[in-house]
Amino acid sequence: MAGPVAAGWTGPTSPAARPRYGSDRLLEKPLYYVPLALLMATSGFVMFEPAPYDVFSIGVMLLFLIGGMILTPGIAPLLTLLMMFFASGFVAATQTVSTDGSYFYIVVTTFLGLNAVFFAFVVAMNPVRAFNVIMAGYVVAGLFTAIAAIGGYFGAIPFSDSFLLYGRAKGTFQDPNVMGPFLIPPTLFLLSRIIRSRVMFRLPELGVLLVLVAAIFLSFSRGAWGHMLVSGGLLVFLHFATARRMMTRIQILLLAIGGIVFFAVALSGLASIEHVRTLLAERAHFTQAYDVGEGGRFSRHIEGAILLAGKPLGLGPREFGYVFTEDPHNTYLKAFSAYGWLAGISYVVLIISTVTMGAKHCILRTPWQNYFQVAYASFVGLMLLGFIIDTDRWRHFWLLIGLIWGMMAAYPRYARSARGQRPAPGPQKTATGSLRPPPDAAIDSGGRSVAQPG
Repeated sequence: MAGPVAAGWTGPTSPAARPRYGSDRLLEKPLYYVPLALLMATSGFVMFEPAPYDVFSIGVMLLFLIGGMILTPGIAPLLTLLMMFFASGFVAATQTVSTDGSYFYIVVTTFLGLNAVFFAFVVAMNPVRAFNVIMAGYVVAGLFTAIAAIGGYFGAIPFSDSFLLYGRAKGTFQDPNVMGPFLIPPTLFLLSRIIRSRVMFRLPELGVLLVLVAAIFLSFSRGAWGHMLVSGGLLVFLHFATARRMMTRIQILLLAIGGIVFFAVALSGLASIEHVRTLLAERAHFTQAYDVGEGGRFSRHIEGAILLAGKPLGLGPREFGYVFTEDPHNTYLKAFSAYGWLAGISYVVLIISTVTMGAKHCILRTPWQNYFQVAYASFVGLMLLGFIIDTDRWRHFWLLIGLIWGMMAAYPRYARSARGQRPAPGPQKTATGSLRPPPDAAIDSGGRSVAQPG
């Protein structure tokens, strides 16, 4: 394992002596952590724009800035890449010829992207505290959304049709293809807590987990299903590979096998319901008619890439849909199309750097290692989903970026603190059996061992 902590640091274990990984006490005050949790609790209601989350987030950001939020230097690369992305987007907006509101479109994207910077700074101050507060609100939002989705699908709540789209559960979102992926980070957070402890102590969380998974299934979103399989599998692998005890690994393995069996049985039960079976048979294909053939999703990707090869400033926001009758449904292609070449390159660099640097941090022994693995596994699945759907304006996409970069930015401070609190070496025995002072000590005039300065 890399890093001083992973190398087997065995320093003091009392709370006062542990290495500090939080540089600020803002998150210990209800004035700050309560609004942050409430902000996340509103993130699941996106039936209209602007969403309540968008309005509330402005106030929470100002609250933390006024309160003295620490601006961690480790966030600078993220901020630089995003500034290049946004600046290129405003230039690309000048190329729009067929749609209105191009500049406002870029302003909204910029605002959503700045959420990533905000969350990164908040998390970097105290990763463990911040992550728990954020995910507490996120789980509440996910549960509320999932209940609306399931209740709407089975007609068990008033105004059920408001929570459906084309017979698919969308909950409190506008699109089931967005709701499904939104529920995956809180699902993985609960899964992580369950597989790292005795299940009997986590029965309430297991119940919430099952509700979230059911809503993901009823979204009938192929992207969400694949996202859940990839991210869930990656999280289980990371927890298994970095577990410190063999018994923990055995427990993870047994729970994984039990979970697969349970969901296979549950899927069989749901498939016995006629309208579920019909929609499942329709959606359970790798491709649909609108994906392949002339004018399909994948052919648009090729035609769009050829067109953009001669458009360094891009086409401008929403212009791709005007030219090809459909949006790109590919975030990477959209980055070049809607925001320009510079933005496209910045976006690709951001994704690659997040994935590669994040892979290293997954194995670093920190107090927030398991949390980092949750965010990283969620992000990897979402990053892959970006090849078949536009995710650049999804709020939880930018949240995950902020969580990952915030925890990465916090590590150098934690590592320095860990090194500084390693116990000093004691006296050593010589070959003759006499004691000699530690290497970094000197003898004063009284024959006592004293530490060397510097």
